[in-house]
Amino acid sequence: AGHGLGAMAGLGMGGGRGGSVGVCGGAGVRRATGRAGGGGAAEPLSRAVHVRGVPPNATVEELINELGSYGPIESILHNPERSEALVAFVSPYDAGALLAAAGSLRVHDATLELSWGKARPILPAVAEAIGAGATRNLYLGNLPPGTDTGRLHAAFGPFGPVESVRVLRNNSTGYVNFCSVEAAVAAKSSFDQAGGATGRHIVPELPDGSAEAAAQVQISFTSAPQLARARRQGGAGPAGGAPVGGPPAAGTDTRSLKSSRSVYVGNLPPNCSMQELAQLASGQGTLESLRMVPGATYGFLNFVHERDAHAFWSAGQVTPPAMRGNRLFLNWGKPPPIDPAVRRLVDEQGATRHLWVANISESTSADQLSSLFRQFGEVESVNLRPAEGAAQVNLTSIAAAAAAREQLHGLRLGDWELLVKYVPA
Repeated sequence: AGHGLGAMAGLGMGGGRGGSVGVCGGAGVRRATGRAGGGGAAEPLSRAVHVRGVPPNATVEELINELGSYGPIESILHNPERSEALVAFVSPYDAGALLAAAGSLRVHDATLELSWGKARPILPAVAEAIGAGATRNLYLGNLPPGTDTGRLHAAFGPFGPVESVRVLRNNSTGYVNFCSVEAAVAAKSSFDQAGGATGRHIVPELPDGSAEAAAQVQISFTSAPQLARARRQGGAGPAGGAPVGGPPAAGTDTRSLKSSRSVYVGNLPPNCSMQELAQLASGQGTLESLRMVPGATYGFLNFVHERDAHAFWSAGQVTPPAMRGNRLFLNWGKPPPIDPAVRRLVDEQGATRHLWVANISESTSADQLSSLFRQFGEVESVNLRPAEGAAQVNLTSIAAAAAAREQLHGLRLGDWELLVKYVPA
């Protein structure tokens, strides 16, 4: 049976992949290499979505309000002359979730067509910053009197294109939302290296020696998906969203932190494995999926039930989790909806990410099992039980485990019949 497993893995069971990640070397918008379509389990082609048919009066902010609820956006390039835009998410899975949910959208009574796009690789320094909590969006606190959107544009515009600016005069706070994470990182780093921003940086004509001119302006990264999500749900939402990567910034309304079934885990150590990430939630509820962004230092634990995610997050506020000496930061993520078919399998059959695989020979290796089950999705870990002629295979999503069980349970390998069943979480 061990030989049979190795041979089957080489056959590529489970179908081909949807394509490979494309890259874009220039700053302009490139056309997509493939259109959205196919099953929800298809491998994402890219982390970018190409938007065509953008009306001339549409703004970048309006585009992000429509698209940003699917996940963090690394950058957006808008080309009004060609009526198109390229939206590059941090994760290809968020781009895939968008295209699986909608092939088009409406803006200003115009129909915008969505398809796969090509994006350049995220620069290593930017990927590292994203792993530490950086976003396109900056929260500003303790702004001086006289601050308006024009002054914020003047102070922050030199670092890169700005999507939108908000000033909340009642509590001296504001938001600068850039078109790219790279620009936001450059702005924050520049002020940090100069000893921090002061009121004089924002309002240059403040009198010398005045308390307002010398007062420190707080700058921290925030998360924008809450803004887009609130818009979809019909609410106003806090401009700029809620802080990520650590505790909320002083003066931030923590009510903007909306719980979900997904928990963001930041500050993971280098080369963190899926098994280590999954172990954080061991015994704390059923995970629907987990994922990490390649090259980044953060991941997401997506629970089946929001109550389990909230319990995990709440416990982490009392005793922050750690891994290999790193204190981990928890926040809320924005997962795509659970596939109704997966939900039925969970409710009716007790489906989980974990599979018990029986009737395998003692010589079957973990690599052979990984190769076989990898055809259906990413494998978190394999635990062999040679004395029992069995193994437990843990995948990174219930959908992948369900597909594997459907194809492999009862499969005959010579004189052996493979037995595959779900293992409770």
